[in-house]
Amino acid sequence: MAKTNAGKVQIAEDSNMNEWQAQEDMRTLVEAEKIKKDPKRFAAARACAKKQYDAMEASGLAGKKDRKEPDGDSDD
Repeated sequence: MAKTNAGKVQIAEDSNMNEWQAQEDMRTLVEAEKIKKDPKRFAAARACAKKQYDAMEASGLAGKKDRKEPDGDSDD
């Protein structure tokens, strides 16, 4: 049976993807903090989330018992 570097390549790809995902998540968190500090922008985002959830609820994809209003707390 011949040896290949497939395992090493997969590990390198996973590592690169994990690094990319961590950087993307960091950018998302920074942007979320900016939104939370801007009352108009935060209100618009909450209204958009409510509208989208209401549409999901109307289509049966989400039920009232599943509803969780975004409250702006950082413990979400």
